[in-house]
Amino acid sequence: MSKPNFFGLKVGDMVFVAHQKTRSNNERKTETVPISKVGRKYFYIRNYSRDLPFDPATGQSVHKEHNMRSNGYGFDVFREESWFQAEQQHSRNVSALRESLDFYAIGKLTPSQAELILEILKR
Repeated sequence: MSKPNFFGLKVGDMVFVAHQKTRSNNERKTETVPISKVGRKYFYIRNYSRDLPFDPATGQSVHKEHNMRSNGYGFDVFREESWFQAEQQHSRNVSALRESLDFYAIGKLTPSQAELILEILKR
């Protein structure tokens, strides 16, 4: 599922943030936070006393060290919580299809296609 971009938002507008899972946490920490700064290239959210950058085109956190996201220190930004919930549901649907069919090309399906196939398989 593609997320809408964040261009057009301004400082103070609220966004929904989902932090990545870490080894010690089984669930993603989520919160609603305001945009703290809008730069030419990145937008920022405030986390404790730091402004954390994210790419407004993708909603993904940006790090100087490229392996930070793979180590569980990244976050994803959504305009609202419903977009996060829809993405999570799509991931669950694709996982269920992969388990049912054992075919990894299914990840290219749209969310509605994945839901429809899953409903058919449940009948």
